[in-house]
Amino acid sequence: MLIDGDAASQIETAVIFARKNNIMVHIYCDYNHEYESEYAQIHIVDQSPGSADYAIISFCKRGDILITNDIGLASIALAKGVFVLNNHGFIYTNRNITTYVNHLYIHDTARRKTKKHNIRPDDINLKHPNTSFIESLNHVYRRAQEREGKDEKTLT
Repeated sequence: MLIDGDAASQIETAVIFARKNNIMVHIYCDYNHEYESEYAQIHIVDQSPGSADYAIISFCKRGDILITNDIGLASIALAKGVFVLNNHGFIYTNRNITTYVNHLYIHDTARRKTKKHNIRPDDINLKHPNTSFIESLNHVYRRAQEREGKDEKTLT
């Protein structure tokens, strides 16, 4: 399991889930975020834009689970066969990612035109109603296990 440090609100929940299911966890963050974990491996990257994303993409492989709020990172990870969800429990798929990338583009274009800098990716409603983060994580984990059986690969 890989965790983008920007998904901070669910890091502890994900680590607890991973520990219970004996899944190795890698947390990627820059120097601005400080995490400590007895279970997860913490990977500190430099502060340049996208450095954590590049590290995650270079490390992840088909069948891994990624938790991120970054839609761009999610789309690249999906192309590699990674299971991706955000910290609200929304599961990204190859079918729905284009909609969210386009939505983010529209918001970004509007933000630049109005010179407002307060539109955040969280303004896009990415949480499926009645779905909790842990339910989504369970679902993705089961799917990853099914794929593992087919591919005879292990989760990171």
